Amino acid sequence: MRDERKTKAQLVEELVQLRQRLAVCEVAERSPLTEAGLHDLKWIRALHAISAAVTHSLDLDEVLESALEKAMEVVGTDAGYVHLFDRGTGRLVLRAYCGISETYAAALRSIQVSPAAIERWRKYPEPAFRTGRILGPGAYRAVRQAAENGGFPSEGYVTIPLWSASGMLGGLSLLSREPRRYSDIELEMLKAIGNEIAVGIENARLYEESRTALRLAQRERDRAQHYLDVAGSMILVIGTDRTVQLANRKACEVLGYEEEEILGKDWFDTFLPAGARADLTALHNDILAGKRTVPEAHENPVLTRSGEERIIVWRNTLLTDESGKALGVLASGMDETERRIADGMVRHYQARLRTLAARLSAAEERERRRLADSLHDRVGQTLAAARIKLAVLREPLEPVGLGHRVDEVTMLLSEAIGQARALTYDLSPPALYQLGLEAALKSLGENLRYEHSIECTLEDDGKFKPVTFDARGMLFQAVRELLTNVVEHSGADEVRIRTWRDDDLIHILVEDNGVGFDPSKLDGRSDAFGLFSIGQRLSEAGGMMEIESSPGEGTRVMLASPLDSARQDKGQL
Repeated sequence: MRDERKTKAQLVEELVQLRQRLAVCEVAERSPLTEAGLHDLKWIRALHAISAAVTHSLDLDEVLESALEKAMEVVGTDAGYVHLFDRGTGRLVLRAYCGISETYAAALRSIQVSPAAIERWRKYPEPAFRTGRILGPGAYRAVRQAAENGGFPSEGYVTIPLWSASGMLGGLSLLSREPRRYSDIELEMLKAIGNEIAVGIENARLYEESRTALRLAQRERDRAQHYLDVAGSMILVIGTDRTVQLANRKACEVLGYEEEEILGKDWFDTFLPAGARADLTALHNDILAGKRTVPEAHENPVLTRSGEERIIVWRNTLLTDESGKALGVLASGMDETERRIADGMVRHYQARLRTLAARLSAAEERERRRLADSLHDRVGQTLAAARIKLAVLREPLEPVGLGHRVDEVTMLLSEAIGQARALTYDLSPPALYQLGLEAALKSLGENLRYEHSIECTLEDDGKFKPVTFDARGMLFQAVRELLTNVVEHSGADEVRIRTWRDDDLIHILVEDNGVGFDPSKLDGRSDAFGLFSIGQRLSEAGGMMEIESSPGEGTRVMLASPLDSARQDKGQL
């Protein structure tokens, strides 16, 4: 059987021949040609040559140059040029020329054709010996002058309109150095040549537009790929068949695979730990089926090439077509593994720091109590004994005039005893451990009234509140710190201290009628360290501190601390 397959070159050649035959038929239909004219081999060959010239390339400049040279050859002219309409500006632009000087070409470029003239040319698409009726008087004179300067009489050229299905493309001008007249048959053939050239121009333009669109699309794709690659998060597209259809560079880095090793793989079976596959597969299927909405954010582990599990926080978007049909899921994920490890270490060190701070606070309170006991039991008692013995010596020393000296020393000893008592109270008031927390707080209120003229009232619910020695010291120091803040910052003239028991907690409320403040602005203030320290010590001990305040509304600070579970029966506060 004969092989009927044809090569691409053969198909192109047949297409060229068919277009040539159609052009000849068009000439026959549109012009009253004689039988002799239809068989004029010169013009048939000319049309064949023009068709071959405009189909050998899809580059517009090459098409114009080849078509112009071949038109000059087959028509038998000395020179020629091609003007095309610029689609952006609507002006005629010189695109190709042959046989004319650069001076002539420059003159043609400088000719301004009015929009009205261009419109006339569109309305009268006939070959013209003279272009005066097309260009208008001004442009025509400029063209004629340029032609005569180039050695071409006005009677020696013809302009052929270049038409296509989209309209007028421009014009082909052929010039002869001798006057020349064209017959009707020649004019019809010139029009056919023009139409053939116009088809080549249109094909070249379409090709260039498609190449431009392809370049733009490629540029946009490269830009999008660049954005995907430089993104700091994993970006994946999981299709309806569960396979990975897109993976950016970050996703490859986290998973430890090359891109080609990821694409096309089942995401759930390949990159998720076995324990997470069932739930995440069900979630994926439900989202695609419209049974569940896409969660704003969720996290799950992924499995890397090395077998390591990494925690990823995902934000997903459902991909759909124009009809709303689900195409897949676009997932953007941040690797939280290192941050989670770092956060855990920070929490661990914070817990250790709070423990150390609490131990330090307890040790400080014990040292305060030891120093206070030492001042009271040793220094205070020694000073008191010295004052008593000195008083015994006064009477024997009076006759010799030393009685007043003894009085002076006795006064100094009394001042030292008073200072030792005050220092003992500042370090750790004996009443705190001898009479309990309530008595110590009452003493704080009395000192506030006596030293700063601030009225202080103390209220208690009367319930038994067993508090450890360490907790007593911490709560006492906390209340004293709060009262110091009242004196230094609040401008209050009234303070209320209230204590009560609630299950296994002791609560202490300190409130004033001062200027108040905004608690949200405490961070970073140097004078807020005391409050911060109180809160940290209470938190470490299992308690808490709450602050309620606003400018002009006073301040309420509530402290809570666990009671001593080993002393839930009767005992001291």
